[in-house]
Amino acid sequence: MFWRVLREIAVGIPAALAVAVGAWVLTCLLGLLLTALSGSRYRTVRVLVDFYYMSVRGVPELVMLFVVFYGLHQYVALTPYWAAVVALGLAQSPFATEYFRASLRTVGRGQREAGLSVGLSSTTVMYAVIAPQALRFALTPMLNLFIGQLKFSSLASAIGFVEIIGREQLVIARMATAEVYLDATVATCILYIIIVIPISLVVSRLTARLNPAASS
Repeated sequence: MFWRVLREIAVGIPAALAVAVGAWVLTCLLGLLLTALSGSRYRTVRVLVDFYYMSVRGVPELVMLFVVFYGLHQYVALTPYWAAVVALGLAQSPFATEYFRASLRTVGRGQREAGLSVGLSSTTVMYAVIAPQALRFALTPMLNLFIGQLKFSSLASAIGFVEIIGREQLVIARMATAEVYLDATVATCILYIIIVIPISLVVSRLTARLNPAASS
């Protein structure tokens, strides 16, 4: 029975990956936007960014999911998939912002001063010199954030989206035997481990290639 349960739950893997990828892309875009706005010369913009950062960071992913799907339904009727993508993207964007900010600080002031000394404008120095190097440092934590998004995708079952956990619930409800509860939960754990291990290996290899000093 276990292998049958495993195969049935595994059908939800593509849906879980779709949510994770969509949420991760949105997280990256929002993180880059917030990072850019946090360097604005207008104090009001910086204050609003900091308020968003501190406020959203304190909201649990599940609560954000309910707000987006149920709370905003009368204004924007999102499907469970898009509600999950938007909610997880919003909830994780403060962490992406922090990663991007830390990466910019890692590059150091010397790069900026060197660019300005050869006649480049501040904008050119930022986007042609500093940003490419900062993104290299941000890549590893952002890929780790993707692993987190993959695990948080399991929350989408709470609003009716059928991914891995949704498939598990369907299998348990259909079979309704004492044995299936253990089989289904163990199978779900195994599937997440199978998905996450290759991603973790990719992260380790990229870390070793892009930043050898950090991996040694």
